[in-house]
Amino acid sequence: MTRTRRTQVFWMMACIAAVHGLFGLGLYPRLRSLTPFFLQDRDFYADIAANLAAGRGYSLGPEVGNPDLGPHHPTLRRMPAYPLLLAGLDRLAGPSPAALFLLQLGLVLAACAWIYRIGARVDHPTGLLAMLLLGAYPQIIVYAPRAYSETLLVFFVCGTLYATLRFLEDGRWGHLAAAAALAGGAWLTRSTVGLWLVPVAVLLLRSDAARGRRLKLALAAAGLFALLLAPWVVRNWRASDSFVPGTTWNTRSALAGLRVMTQPLG
Repeated sequence: MTRTRRTQVFWMMACIAAVHGLFGLGLYPRLRSLTPFFLQDRDFYADIAANLAAGRGYSLGPEVGNPDLGPHHPTLRRMPAYPLLLAGLDRLAGPSPAALFLLQLGLVLAACAWIYRIGARVDHPTGLLAMLLLGAYPQIIVYAPRAYSETLLVFFVCGTLYATLRFLEDGRWGHLAAAAALAGGAWLTRSTVGLWLVPVAVLLLRSDAARGRRLKLALAAAGLFALLLAPWVVRNWRASDSFVPGTTWNTRSALAGLRVMTQPLG
């Protein structure tokens, strides 16, 4: 990459960071005070992370209508990657909205760097446009200052796609391992990502880079993916006596658009 192009990438990153900063540190706190329901963190990630940081395990508090569950009970409601990340942040910086925003912004910028490298294989302007479309996407901007897992998922997805592309170009084992590891991270963030993991795996194994060693590559990638998932699966088996590689929240995501909410604010 030439110096001119590096400078352009830097300024695009700076502009994306500035837009996120204006919303996340300026506008968002005011909007949250005015519209508490819409902009609250209600997806349980922060609650699980707080329990992890306090040594109460991967748990939630008692739910309405279930007082017998006790003050804190193990949960399978959310995938573990994002709560673990938030728990680590809580240990380092405490429950700080600014620290959460900086973490989320770092994930967004890292995803933008990967998406630039993918787009730049067409040409430099395409890479810059890809960065802009991802970094300035309204939902990404709104989610960045909140304890939502979409930013971590985008980070892992973009990384998986970039590592996959590198493997397709040079066929190196290291790039396949990186793709499998990042895909495992994506699954442990939101298991609905499995909808596109299958076609990506088929693309990898049918590529010229895999010719003559498809079985070895498939076993290696699947083995690494399974190794990353193993602690979560074992923990869920012990907690529920069931094989649960995902979460108990998956049906809600799978049926999105088919459910009729009779009490949208309840």
